[in-house]
Amino acid sequence: MADQLVLENSQVCAVVLPQYGAGLARFDLRWRGNRLPVFRPLAGEPKDECDLALFLLAPFSNRIGQGGFAWHGRRYPLPANWADEPCPLHGDAWQQAWTVTEQSSSQARLELKSRHTMPFAYDAQIDWRLEGAALCATLTLTHRGPDTMLYGGGFHPWFLREPDVQLQALADGWWAEDARHLPTHWQAVAGDESRNFRSARPLPAEFVNALYTGWNGQAKMLWPRRGLALEVGADAPLNRYVFYSPGAEADFFCFETVSHDIDAHNRASPQQAGLVALDEGADLRLSARFTASPS
Repeated sequence: MADQLVLENSQVCAVVLPQYGAGLARFDLRWRGNRLPVFRPLAGEPKDECDLALFLLAPFSNRIGQGGFAWHGRRYPLPANWADEPCPLHGDAWQQAWTVTEQSSSQARLELKSRHTMPFAYDAQIDWRLEGAALCATLTLTHRGPDTMLYGGGFHPWFLREPDVQLQALADGWWAEDARHLPTHWQAVAGDESRNFRSARPLPAEFVNALYTGWNGQAKMLWPRRGLALEVGADAPLNRYVFYSPGAEADFFCFETVSHDIDAHNRASPQQAGLVALDEGADLRLSARFTASPS
């Protein structure tokens, strides 16, 4: 496998891949002599970053439509960055090699100086650390361009979809999407039990790819057959999540903690859609925590 950093303590272990966007190859709970995968583990050498257990979203999450966006009277065209995908997807931090600047047995700091996709000129820092049975992540983005620019991001883990898996994540509504996976209209979850995860419930059998708003930063997943539970905690501005599940036949699903709406750069008010305008030298900090336990 590519160069990797192994972080471990008596309760959990994680494997970081600097060359693959500082993402994770796996995150496991140690329990009774076994290692229970919390994220979907990487199998062998990755073909691309979507094979990872988790990758970082920066300097934006999900898609930007219309071939780019306009901001402060200027048009910024953006190239597509993924095969068979017409929209720029998940930023560019996940597709670059990062540099390890600090490491111990249970903690690592990696850094990136990205000028790859203008106008997003930024420095990034990710701190991965293990605290008990928790994997803690803090992603810091510092704008280095001369003009104020819109930033966002988040964390994109992949999870094993098994017949008994359950999800709990409070939200007030979700965005429907078009064929390009761009948002069309917002719908309240109240009265729509098929899209409501206010209490733990099995995953829908049909295809779902939706951004949920009004999230309180707390979620829980249960795999009863494997005896595994996971609590997800995120700090503001990570107050939205993307739930992606191809359907009952798939062996995975995604629960992405994100700071802004999909295609927020093209909204009438990008900042109301969650993006943060950073002046040169200003920071955006995104923090999440994944705590595993036997269920």
